[in-house]
Amino acid sequence: MKRPARRSFYIGENVTDDIFFVIPFCFCMYSIAFPLTYFELALGQYTQTSILAIFDNIAPIGFGIGLSALFLVVISVVISNDLLALMVAVLVNSYEVFGIGILWDNCIGPLSRERYQLFIFYDTKFGKLKFQKRYKRKVEVDSKTLKIPLAYAYLFITSLLTITLLAFAVFMSPPSYPSTETFYRVDLSIDVWLEAALMSCVIMQLGYGGIIFLGSQNTFFNDIATDSMIIVTATTVVFTCQASLYALIRDSFFFESAHGDTPYFREDCYLLQISLETNVMTAAAAILILCELLVVCGAYGSRRLLANISTMAAGHRGELTYGQYFIQEAVLLLWSIVIPVVLVATIIRNFMSDEVNFDRGDVVALVVILSPIPVCAFYRCWTFYHYNLNWRRLFTPEPELWGPRLTYHRILAERDEKRLRV
Repeated sequence: MKRPARRSFYIGENVTDDIFFVIPFCFCMYSIAFPLTYFELALGQYTQTSILAIFDNIAPIGFGIGLSALFLVVISVVISNDLLALMVAVLVNSYEVFGIGILWDNCIGPLSRERYQLFIFYDTKFGKLKFQKRYKRKVEVDSKTLKIPLAYAYLFITSLLTITLLAFAVFMSPPSYPSTETFYRVDLSIDVWLEAALMSCVIMQLGYGGIIFLGSQNTFFNDIATDSMIIVTATTVVFTCQASLYALIRDSFFFESAHGDTPYFREDCYLLQISLETNVMTAAAAILILCELLVVCGAYGSRRLLANISTMAAGHRGELTYGQYFIQEAVLLLWSIVIPVVLVATIIRNFMSDEVNFDRGDVVALVVILSPIPVCAFYRCWTFYHYNLNWRRLFTPEPELWGPRLTYHRILAERDEKRLRV
């Protein structure tokens, strides 16, 4: 069986070796995922457009990045569809007629135990979500805000506290079962930190274009740092609780009663989906993030982008607070040096190692997803050469398309850029 080489706790389709992976994961969520979320929200909020047009406006040679991100989103939506998983299961099970092995489905019977059986929990209606019209300054607007009943807040807080207490109890007194003792070992080597950095990008779906779209829905004067912190914190809490809950369930009687190691996956139907999620999509997302940082920080300029972000964050006050100024300088360092170095090291360690199960199919899928980047770059170069255009325009931002849509906002952005050049 080809098992994915990801070292991550139970997030989506991934399983870890130890529960203490949450320590580097939480650290990387705030040191890697937060500045990248801040970066993509700023791109969307400043340009008011999608990922397809952003990089074409910054540097025409980078137009293919948006197309590759679109391919990545399409694959993510397709493999997340339950219908596709059932179709793959039927297809692979049909091959069993040519073999002599026993079908996995035949393991389920009146005399079988819980080892091969699936637990299905049906969603029940706990309450209703109510939408109410939002009023601002005594003027009714068309948009609506979501009002969550207080019972949902109580349920979330109770679950969070319960899982935290149980996780602390497991930490103080880890189980002694041979099948689960490795799940609670502490391993904080450099490989674990690199995996945590990569997993933080995968969890936030950075490089897909969704964060950029969220930013494009904001008004020009908006505190991006607060929005980014809320998104990252909520994601960290949810997935950390999910990992802790999975660790506790794995040690419960449901799995211990199986009298053996519980298989993480069913090897007869989900191999293709797991390979795409753990190998191909992870590698593609990391490479797309590197391309985004290269185009924006290289062609447009990280300092120039920060000047425009400062205009949006400061608003009509015209000045940044000390906290906002500190965040600006910190993310500048992370965008320019730290995050590119970490992502390059992660790609080398995870996707060029002999331990990784990267087969020919994974390589072909990765090439297909990333192929628009060199193809579009070559097409742009040929077009500029054919029409005798200045090649420097391949790396020059479009003055009319890049920037805020309103004239007043554009004047503010140009003023800050002039101050920066002076």
